[in-house]
Amino acid sequence: MSELKNTGEESLAEFVKKLPNSFFDRGLREGRKEGEREGKMEEKRKIAANLLAKGMNKAEVMEVTGLTEKEIEALD
Repeated sequence: MSELKNTGEESLAEFVKKLPNSFFDRGLREGRKEGEREGKMEEKRKIAANLLAKGMNKAEVMEVTGLTEKEIEALD
């Protein structure tokens, strides 16, 4: 806690951001990973919807995109 007293005008948030391997850094990394996963899933959904619109059957769309039957049915 003595380090906090020595920060002067520095806010607590700024101090925490500077800590190596801090919870903030870990949360930021995890948030980015989650965002990437969500983005990839959204892209798969868009591709699946386009393939279905072009007449590809669900089994082929599942094979191409890696989506489950339930995920593909949720597109409708």
